[in-house]
Amino acid sequence: MGINFNRSNGISESYVGRFDKENPEDMEQLDIVKQVVRWMNKDVKDLLKYDCGGTFKKWRLEYKGREVYKKMKTKTSKGPVKYKPNGFGTLVGGMKNARVIDAYIYRRYGYYEDWYRIQI
Repeated sequence: MGINFNRSNGISESYVGRFDKENPEDMEQLDIVKQVVRWMNKDVKDLLKYDCGGTFKKWRLEYKGREVYKKMKTKTSKGPVKYKPNGFGTLVGGMKNARVIDAYIYRRYGYYEDWYRIQI
């Protein structure tokens, strides 16, 4: 697990890798990814790099839980389940119950950027 540099088999370009919370090496790699995103966002402001719309390009790191520590019962389930029914793949118990995490880097849009696009 950890950072994945292989982009074959239809893997999203935003995908960073799969990280196990119980593996200290994976958590160190995830901390490095967090720092890189933080530094990229800081450098964007310092270097005044703009995209075509005249706004700063900022990035965000998003986590998706993939494996759970413990299956739980929901209101509509007959027994213990991993995922919420109709929850778009969200884990029962949230990220606290996630043992394995997939990380993605996406473009971050702010309120003013969205407002600017609506006005055009």
